[in-house]
Amino acid sequence: MRWLKFIFEQYSKDADEPIIIDFQMKANTPNPVFVGYLYAIGSLYYVIADIGEYPYEVYIASPYWELASHKDLIVDGIDRRWVILNVARYVIDEVLMQSFKFNEITPEEVRIMNRHIHLAEPLPQKMTGLSYREGDNSFQELFRNREIERSRVLLSSMFKDIENKEECPPCQS
Repeated sequence: MRWLKFIFEQYSKDADEPIIIDFQMKANTPNPVFVGYLYAIGSLYYVIADIGEYPYEVYIASPYWELASHKDLIVDGIDRRWVILNVARYVIDEVLMQSFKFNEITPEEVRIMNRHIHLAEPLPQKMTGLSYREGDNSFQELFRNREIERSRVLLSSMFKDIENKEECPPCQS
């Protein structure tokens, strides 16, 4: 259990890094976006889950796969292992242009999470993290709740910032 505490403490230090968002920067045409691309914005990671509709559906991700719970999917990226939380959010092009493409996972792994979230299919047990009891303040629960809150606050504040801009094409209707 000590190693889990150590990993959680390291995650907490990384998650506390300030996230700087500068929408004043003029955006170029976004690069092609594909299902499975993993992006970082500040200290928050997300994987593209669906590009069929706009804004794009994404799932929250983290390199701290050791803190994954039985509700999350552990996958191998190009050069490291990731946890994909079953938390869906949405991003628009301006958010993508402020993000850094960091890694990739396979579209099939994204489809596994997609079926879990949208069709309630169980995740493959060999690809999930440790179980925990709700409300026991385990490191998995603390990690999960913190990532959910960070993504909600960060991504919703981005939408508000973008919606207030006159030059925002998706907002002009």
